[in-house]
Amino acid sequence: MEEKKETKVEKKKGFLCSIGWLIKKCIVIFVPGFIAAIILFVIINAVLVPTSKPEFCGEKCHEMEKVYASWKKGKHAYNRTGIQVACIECHLPPRDEFFNHLTAKTIAGTKDAIKHLANAEYDEKALLEKVRKKMTNDVCLRCHSKLKDNPFNKDVAEYHNEVVFKPAEGEKPAPCIECHAEAAHVKSNE
Repeated sequence: MEEKKETKVEKKKGFLCSIGWLIKKCIVIFVPGFIAAIILFVIINAVLVPTSKPEFCGEKCHEMEKVYASWKKGKHAYNRTGIQVACIECHLPPRDEFFNHLTAKTIAGTKDAIKHLANAEYDEKALLEKVRKKMTNDVCLRCHSKLKDNPFNKDVAEYHNEVVFKPAEGEKPAPCIECHAEAAHVKSNE
């Protein structure tokens, strides 16, 4: 009988030792992984801040010099409200969609860096067309959603409702950039 009791006790000890070993193993793996994740998060955010500024896009990337100069002349750079809209606000997913934003920023930045390092041709017209296709009304409405019921100017609200928000049956909503092509980037007279 005593042998059976000892066997049960030994089994309990063996089970508890197994659980203890598993917990130790998890801690040995989890803690360094958690610390590495925090360090990586801090590094990513430290890199995001300077690379999200318009100056980075315009001054560090030679291909963007003209685009940056045209942005500086537009209302998104300088306006009476003092609000400055950075390049990433329109050209990347919203920042509050952190992982979408980070993924898109990483892909775009990597492509740009590879093109730059490879001295690839910069086709201004092709890029402009690509950007125009991506510049949907949803991008503009992230900030300009109040156009639907603009209490300050009924005519503006009425017009936008007619062509953008509630077009006639069978018609597509007019793209914002059709009328506001130079709101963000002003064409140079050169």
